[in-house]
Amino acid sequence: MLNIVLLTPCRRFIANRYAYGYQIPLGLVCLGGPLLDAGHRVRLIDNDVRGWDDERLAKELLLDPPDCIMIGHSGPVAAHPVAMRTARALKHHLPETTIVYGGLYATFAADSVMESERLRLCIEDNGPGVPAEIRERLFEPFVTGRKRGGPKGGTGLGLAIARGIVERHGGSVCIADAEIGGARFDIELPLIQKVMGTAKGAE
Repeated sequence: MLNIVLLTPCRRFIANRYAYGYQIPLGLVCLGGPLLDAGHRVRLIDNDVRGWDDERLAKELLLDPPDCIMIGHSGPVAAHPVAMRTARALKHHLPETTIVYGGLYATFAADSVMESERLRLCIEDNGPGVPAEIRERLFEPFVTGRKRGGPKGGTGLGLAIARGIVERHGGSVCIADAEIGGARFDIELPLIQKVMGTAKGAE
């Protein structure tokens, strides 16, 4: 079992300042569920709210040193240098701790999302795309478009896990060509989750 901290660095997300109310660090929260299911100890430090400087943050973490700190932020690209600075500072204070920076992830504060019965997420990049010969198999475990021995090799498990999570929530995911030239992943999820099974004794 690992002691894992999910950390949002101290860089106020604009929606938390102006009229939208508090925006939860959704990417980190979604990550926490599978980690808890796997038996790890997980806690969230939303420094977007606490506002601790790097010295105070390190002091708090040293009270219960984690094995791994996973950093992510729901704000704009302006949060990136703050996240990098925080990662370097924490590595200095906790040299034995693994620091993982997952980058920025989008958070939307829009009431119009709730007007439909399904939520559609579209993720695009401007890379080389997904080769046609592996597109149908890319969601299978251990299938990857990267060379395993290369500088950015993969295990071929990420997309298989992602699809499993999406389908468990009644959704679907597929691959297409992006208009900007790379790959596009379309994810659809129902906004209202169906309750699976019935309680004991229920008719």
